[in-house]
Formats: sequence, structure tokens, C-alpha cells
Amino acid sequence: MNSITFRNLENSLNDNFFAILDLETTGFSPKNGDKIVEIAIISIDCNGNEIDRFETLINPRREVSATSIHGITAEMLQNAPTIDMVIGDIIHHLNNKTIVGHNIQFDLSFINHEVKRHFKIQDEIYGVCTLNLSKIIEPDLPMRKLETLCNYFNIENKNSHTAIGDCQATVQLFTILRDLFIEKYGIDKFCNFINPLRLNVDCPISNHSFRRENAIAVSKRESNQFNAFLNRLSTIQSDEIPIQQYLNILDDILADRLITQEELETLADLSAEYKISQSQAIEIHQEYVRKLVRIYLLDNILTQSETADLEKVCELLSISTDVLEKIVKYEKVSIHENLSPADKQDYKNKSVCFTGQLNSKLNGCLVDRPKAQQLAMERGMVIKNGVVKDLDYLVVADPYSLSSKSQKAHEYGIKILAEPVFWNMIGVLVE
Repeated sequence: MNSITFRNLENSLNDNFFAILDLETTGFSPKNGDKIVEIAIISIDCNGNEIDRFETLINPRREVSATSIHGITAEMLQNAPTIDMVIGDIIHHLNNKTIVGHNIQFDLSFINHEVKRHFKIQDEIYGVCTLNLSKIIEPDLPMRKLETLCNYFNIENKNSHTAIGDCQATVQLFTILRDLFIEKYGIDKFCNFINPLRLNVDCPISNHSFRRENAIAVSKRESNQFNAFLNRLSTIQSDEIPIQQYLNILDDILADRLITQEELETLADLSAEYKISQSQAIEIHQEYVRKLVRIYLLDNILTQSETADLEKVCELLSISTDVLEKIVKYEKVSIHENLSPADKQDYKNKSVCFTGQLNSKLNGCLVDRPKAQQLAMERGMVIKNGVVKDLDYLVVADPYSLSSKSQKAHEYGIKILAEPVFWNMIGVLVE
């Protein structure tokens, strides 16, 4: 495009700005209860220069789902704001700008849903779709996913399927498509796309943003809390320590594959009472992992699911992967030993409820909830559809589950089991 066209573009669009929008969600339909879990908005001027940006994770107060696509877990969302807390920030960054996105109808279906819910406004919000623009510019392309168009136009997107990564890529894609459109059809026709959002609502701005890097920092800080607990223990070994009592408490604490601050204090109190040293605590933690490895090696195989669970337990107990590998190697040699009766659990006639999208596989197929219920019933368990006060177990796909079932279970003091713990308990070999 020549310099005259650029000057004309600047003169024609000087007072117009664009808000490039991208979301990550729990699913496809806000009408069916799916929610936003991450949003990014990058504001640019008519020349594609960035003016500001807004980015945050959002706690949906329900199961996250689609983690395999966007990489967002319930753990990452524990400290994120809810949509109620940031709806004002979202409107602030979208208002008085033409909204742009790739397959923007999808993103705006969620934005429209929240605007209607919060402000009782029935008017639809519209935007410019780069997918549709690409059809005008390159009508013969067989696929129009963002990734495909980025490859076609040599746009680098190192963080695809993150809201900010896809948003940055869409900024570049929109700038390219805009220039090609104006070159082909002229500025006046491009100006037909300009439709700034004019939303007159009272919505305070919180300036609350909790990004992925914030979630990672929180996770590291929680891991450091366990290290801090170990570092506070004495270096002088006690003559008599209640190893089995400690292991039993540890087994109860790790049933949901999560260590809360209250549970950490329980370990600290027990260690202080019996003067358990740092080295003794570490030995007990490693013994716990050894017992778990022995259980998983009963069939002489460590499945992918079992390996992931061992790695999670070691992460919680600050046990290195090198130590885990040595434990597994040693126990594979000693596999002929049998479990003692104390290692087996009586689960028959116990009631169980499931929450979240299960992750394990059986014979190469994902175990869905009906299959999980069938497996539990075949082993004499009672299936419950919801969480009631006399429920024995709630099985969670994600230890940090945000579901109402999980919240009720915590409230009622019901035992929460991580998925691998449950399969191990009832003797089902999953992948």
C-alpha cells in the first residue's frame, strides 16, 4: 500500500480504535452453563499500534473442562477473580471501540450473555470477524482456523490457545487483512466495518487482573510452604517416632491429592509432639511413596495414569524425580512381596459420587461417568447422584475442583478422593 493510502487511512480512522478480543472457556455454550475462564483484550489504533491491554484468568465457579485444549486447571483459577468482579473492566476495555476477533461470534456469545445477565440489556454486541475477512481476501483457502491463517501469513504464535497469545496473533492477522482489504476495495468500504461499542452502563472498574504467570507463582509459593515446614523441623533425630500414625495421617491428607494449610499444620503439630526430625520426616514421606509404588506395581506395570499420580504425590511432598526413579527401580526388583491386609480397604456398601470430567482410560477408552459408576457398582458400592451428608466418598477428577459438589463435600466433611486414589482403592487398573 502506498504512503498516500496510509495517510488517507489515518485521516479517515484517526478517531477510531479497535479492541481485539479472545476468550478461553469451559465449553461451547453459555446458554448451557459454560463460562469464561480467561480473557484478553488488546486495544489498538488505526495503524495497529497497541494502546493498552487487559488480561486475566476468571474463576467460573464450576468445573473447568477443556483443560486439554487451553491448559487451564482448577488449581490455576483458585485465586482468580469471578466474572462479577471484572465485568466492569471488560466493558471499559471494549467500550467506544470496534471489537475484533477470530470467529468473533463465539467470543461475543459469552460477552453478550454476561452483559445481559449483569445489566439486563437485550441489544446484541457485534464485532469484526477476521475469519470472515479472510474469506473475502483469500476465498480459496481450504481451512480458516487461526493457526492455519497464522501459518499462511507467516504470523508467529508461540502461545496458541492462551487468550493473550491468540489475541496477539489476531492483532497481526487483522492488520494484514485490513491492509489487503483496503488495497483491494478502498478505505470507504473498510469504514463500513467500523461499529464502536456504545454501552452506557454503570460498572465500576476493579483493575483486578490475575494472569497465568500469577497462578504459577501462587503454586510455587504453596510448594515452598511445604519446604518451609520441612526446614523448620529439628536436625536432631528422635529415638521413637510414630511412623504408622504419621503414614495414616499422610494417607488421609493426600486422598484428594491436595495439602491445605490446615493439613500442613496437622503434620507440623504431630512432628512437634514427637520431635520428628527433618531427615526422619523425609524418610517417612519416601516410605509413603514406596508403599504407593508397591500397590501400583502389583501387576508389574506402571501405567501413564499411575506414573502421573506418583509424580503429583512427589511434587506435594517435595520429593525429587530422581528419588522417585530410584524408588521405582528398587521396588520393581522387590515386586514379589505381597500387600499386607492393612493396605487393603473395605469399600463395599460405601456410597460414592463423581464430579468433573474423568481423565483415566480403560482399554484405550476414556472412562466417562456412567462407566465409572458401573465399575463402582460392580464392586458393591452405592452410587449417589449428588452430595448428601451421609455420602462416604466424592471422587474428583481435579483436586482443585470448583464444582458445587466439591464445595458441599468440604462443607459436610465428606472424604474427597482424587481419581487415581479411587481406582486404586477399588482395584481397577486404569491407563
